[in-house]
Amino acid sequence: MAKGRTVLQVLDEAEDRAIATCTTCPTLCRWSCPVAEAEARETTSPQRLVVLAGFMKRGRVSVEAARALPYHCSQCGACTEACLHDNDVPMVLAAARSRVMAAGAAPHAVREVVGHFGVSGNPQGTSLEPALDAVLAETGHKKVRGGEHVYFPGCSTLELMPEAAVGFLRASSLSGLSDLAVRPSSASCCGLPLFWAGELEGFRGHAARFAAQFTGVKRLVVHDAACAHALIHLYPQVGVRFEPEVVHVTRYLMDGLRAHDAEASTKGPPEERIAYADTCSLARGLDITDAPRRLIAKRFRKRVVELDEDTGRAVDCCGASGLLPLTAPETAQAMAEARLDAFRRSGAAQLAVASPRCAAHLKSVDPTAPVVDMGTLLGRL
Repeated sequence: MAKGRTVLQVLDEAEDRAIATCTTCPTLCRWSCPVAEAEARETTSPQRLVVLAGFMKRGRVSVEAARALPYHCSQCGACTEACLHDNDVPMVLAAARSRVMAAGAAPHAVREVVGHFGVSGNPQGTSLEPALDAVLAETGHKKVRGGEHVYFPGCSTLELMPEAAVGFLRASSLSGLSDLAVRPSSASCCGLPLFWAGELEGFRGHAARFAAQFTGVKRLVVHDAACAHALIHLYPQVGVRFEPEVVHVTRYLMDGLRAHDAEASTKGPPEERIAYADTCSLARGLDITDAPRRLIAKRFRKRVVELDEDTGRAVDCCGASGLLPLTAPETAQAMAEARLDAFRRSGAAQLAVASPRCAAHLKSVDPTAPVVDMGTLLGRL
């Protein structure tokens, strides 16, 4: 990134191209957007939101008039994948959100998230080191200062579903993987909620500080797929180089199973079926669809039950990302209910997702639903 240029200045040309392309398109991606489908209105379709972003940029619509509309997006990327031109709609809407944020017109909940970063460096507003310490106490692991391969659970994992981190560390030990270190910096945040908020300069600065904590690390094993996607794709977009190789936990465990030829488990009733739901950041953002299914099949000797219309990267969003639960809670709930309804129709006894963020969101909508993160599931052996 050229010295002295803001993130918006760097993104300017790409943003203009995307806006021009969407403006002349007859809304061909409309069918792909889970938010527009849940809300049943054209105003929040990807094409209309990008056109609105263009009007805001050129001063034809006031930022105050737009207010929360650019936040009616889960940043799932379905529209980009459906687009014949691969238009980066999440980037355009992040830029639009930055203008809303700069004008002080962002929703209160979004401004609160940004404020929490100023207090604790994460969206929670408090240190997550006690949560990490509790995970380590339960698994017998110790924090270390060094280590070339480091585990990073992500702030949403530690806040919303620490049992997923416990399960993953246990699954790693069961798979014979002993090279993974947990550092004090494992309790930090990658800064993704700042990008989602539209606080792009804050995101760039936070990303640079986060990257500096892992200088010399060869591999970072990341639990939250949204965090992994940010490190791989969004950091370079704002000019931050992240040195370690980023590996999602499912791929790490799959590689471990191949290397150590771990025995499959036969725990659980033989008739029990496990459904697996792809998640946006993992399937679409990281192009990982096979590894979680193979892990379930190998560990439990069970055929994975597929959800309706859930095939490969053509995934439905659960509504957990993009700050959507804060900016459009009814929409986020409707998207989660659609996922849960698909699970109930499957006839499976349990629903596994490779995302603590998504699992926690689904559980918040229906606390009785047997939803589990892959780390928790594999750590029960």
